[in-house]
Amino acid sequence: MQPLDKTVMGALKTYYSEEIRCFMRLHQRAVTHFDISELFGKAYLKVQSGERAVKGFRMTGIYPCRRDVFTEEDFIAASQVLNTVEHQAKKNAVNEEISAQNQVKMVVLPEDIVPIPLLKKTQGTRGRKSGKAKLITSTPNKEELEESMNQKEKRDSVKKRIFTEPGPSKISLKTQRRIKEKVNHEELHLAEVLTAAAAATFRSTILQMKKCLSVKIQTKM
Repeated sequence: MQPLDKTVMGALKTYYSEEIRCFMRLHQRAVTHFDISELFGKAYLKVQSGERAVKGFRMTGIYPCRRDVFTEEDFIAASQVLNTVEHQAKKNAVNEEISAQNQVKMVVLPEDIVPIPLLKKTQGTRGRKSGKAKLITSTPNKEELEESMNQKEKRDSVKKRIFTEPGPSKISLKTQRRIKEKVNHEELHLAEVLTAAAAATFRSTILQMKKCLSVKIQTKM
């Protein structure tokens, strides 16, 4: 990239800017992304030449190559550094190998920390029983279905009888005594009310009878 920076990029930018200026003066509008490739191609054709490429390599010193620019003395410092680095690397490798031999390897697997859970196969308690393929309208299958339906009806009847029969009362004796006293008191009050009503009715009946008798006696006289 260095030769291109020296000889091509500057001229390419100049020609590209000139192409854009000419385009805008000619068409009286801004440049869009549809026009960039055409304008860049025209500018590139003006700067791409072998002479510019050779000039770029010559200006940066890449070509032609001069083998006598650097002497052996220029590489002495670099060789000393390389020898020191290699010696240190070998020493570190030996030390790491010795420490690795003295070290006891302890490999702990995830299964040792947390064992793999075993999936227990659960059997459903509801649903139909598993069976083989059979003919539904056959006599054995029909008898089996009738028997299962009868057993189900028996179980349902037992459940109904259990839930409908009254169970032992959980009311305490003190509460039962209070309820009984309250009922007796209400019955006594009702009896008194009925007696008073009956007495009033009896008295009104006697009075009406007396009035009727007096009226009859007066009419006869």
